[in-house]
Amino acid sequence: MMKIKTKLNLGFGLLFLLIFSLNLIGIKYITSLKKDTDNILSANYNTLLYTRNMLFFLDKRDPESLEKFDLNLHLQEKNITETGERESTEELRSHFEIFKSDLKNSAIEKR
Repeated sequence: MMKIKTKLNLGFGLLFLLIFSLNLIGIKYITSLKKDTDNILSANYNTLLYTRNMLFFLDKRDPESLEKFDLNLHLQEKNITETGERESTEELRSHFEIFKSDLKNSAIEKR
């Protein structure tokens, strides 16, 4: 037969182990969420950077700028992370190919 003091010590010891293990599990999940968040923020920042560069190079409309636009579009195609981003990027690619093939079109002349 166990004494009450021994039962209390055993009970508190088990509670301590449970709380400690929950803390370890919580730390693991928080660390995982932080890594995922960092990756998402980095990918979104890159998307904004590529988009800003594409807008800048599109305004120039010289062959070198179009190559730089194409490079940034290619980088964006490798950086797809969000829902719907693939479709938007593919649509942009198709519009850009049409634009490249018809640079002398008067409807898109530089203003």
